[in-house]
Amino acid sequence: MILWFLLSWALIGSYFLGNQVLRTDFWIGYGIYLSLGAAMILVYWVTSDKIDWKFIFLIGLLVRLLLLTSYPNFSDDFSRFLWDGHLLNAGQNPYSQTPNDWSNSHSQEITHLQKGLYEDLNSPDYFSVYPPLNQAVFWFVSWIGSDSILVGIIALRVVLILGEIAVFFLFLNLFQAFQIQIKKLWLYWINPFIVVEITGNLHFEGLVLLFLLLALNFQKSKKLMFSGFSWGLAIGIKLLPLLLVPAWLVFTETRTRFVFWGGAIVALVLSFGPLLIESSWLNFGQSLQLYQGKFEFNASLYYLIREVGFLVQGYNIIEDLTKILSMFTLIF
Repeated sequence: MILWFLLSWALIGSYFLGNQVLRTDFWIGYGIYLSLGAAMILVYWVTSDKIDWKFIFLIGLLVRLLLLTSYPNFSDDFSRFLWDGHLLNAGQNPYSQTPNDWSNSHSQEITHLQKGLYEDLNSPDYFSVYPPLNQAVFWFVSWIGSDSILVGIIALRVVLILGEIAVFFLFLNLFQAFQIQIKKLWLYWINPFIVVEITGNLHFEGLVLLFLLLALNFQKSKKLMFSGFSWGLAIGIKLLPLLLVPAWLVFTETRTRFVFWGGAIVALVLSFGPLLIESSWLNFGQSLQLYQGKFEFNASLYYLIREVGFLVQGYNIIEDLTKILSMFTLIF
């Protein structure tokens, strides 16, 4: 009875969080979010060790499907996703011009849909910072969405949910191989952070995890070339998996095997090769530098050091601090 009550709230709370709560409704959203996190933990505690994975899968899938037609309320990044995708469908290079430059030079050609997307962009002055693999997905969902933003959102969400389904089964395979309790799948599959960030906000960390788990599954099967290739594709989605280089160097079977690193190199060439078109890598690199060194979201430690900088120097020391913190992170 307790389990069904908790799972019912996981479904209902997720629906309201994804469909009804606005970003400005902080305390309402935060309250629902915390309660969903607590429900997830309690579900894990009260679940029998002999739980059928099919039941876990069904509940988590329903949670995601309840958000299928929702408009992303906590992030507007999807506007840039669809903007880049529609440029690609029009035969334009999303790295060649900023949205501001493009809209000014194509003022007579801009469609009603592009105008709607442009008005919601959070970075119209910057070149696209999303790698070519992301752009391939943007192109596909924009092609499906055609003249509808909502259809484009749904298409993007379907792609990400399919990726999440693959993640579930890759986790399941690893759990069974290493004799990990199946019920621990709850901690990912109905995790409100995962659901909101990937299915709700339409971010691509789910696809990154998909390729990372593929890499681990291939490594377990001694298919090192495919393992390296999968890791390379994860980097092609987001650069963050580069942080795993030290981890791969720890293991003798990956450190000393060229097939692993060769597979990764092939994936990286395929993933980032399109940036050589029209010198797109220059503009991509410029935006990446801005993203890494100028934007101040979720900056934690940086905020504290910045305040010290104001007290000592009297101005924002971000230019020097970016280099120092980046180097410290790399070395550490």
